[in-house]
Amino acid sequence: MNHSSRLPRWGASTLTLLLLLATTCSQHDDTAPDDRIAPKARTYLTAALDLIQKRALNRGEVDWPEVRRTAFTQAVDARKPSGTYPAIEGVLSALGDGHSHFLSPAAAKQSSETSLETIPGLVAKRLRSGPGYVALPGVQGSTHTYDTYVRQGRGAVAAADRKGACGWVVDLRGKEGGSRRTADGLVSRLRRL
Repeated sequence: MNHSSRLPRWGASTLTLLLLLATTCSQHDDTAPDDRIAPKARTYLTAALDLIQKRALNRGEVDWPEVRRTAFTQAVDARKPSGTYPAIEGVLSALGDGHSHFLSPAAAKQSSETSLETIPGLVAKRLRSGPGYVALPGVQGSTHTYDTYVRQGRGAVAAADRKGACGWVVDLRGKEGGSRRTADGLVSRLRRL
């Protein structure tokens, strides 16, 4: 029996198996969280990235494995969820859609507690050519703020309509975010006129 011919075949099979295992494992390692990130921070970042990937406006145009790799690299020393905030902000900024923003829990709480008595930029008037014009800025805040938005907008629309508006131009250029229900509340009023 010639052992010299069997050794290369055995060696080649082993090498092929090792390369296959290395390739298979490396495909998962590219996006796997770094073990230096604390478990709660890793869980938080993973959940945030999953949500962003699922809901991003331009999600089909993003190299998600690279985005995830970059985010986990940026959050490598995170000990708690707040340590991942800069990585999440970086991902949202990199989307470049102009619509996605991150609010920390403290900032979200402050935003929801903010109440406005008047909404700057919310304007309704009758144009000289006959139609009404309503500018709807974006607004974020408490339920009181949303209610103020709808109440102020409906009042402005009613005043412009008393002057005989024949149709409406709805200007959303200033609406950079906020709740869609506030704009819907005003537009529904226009549909009834």
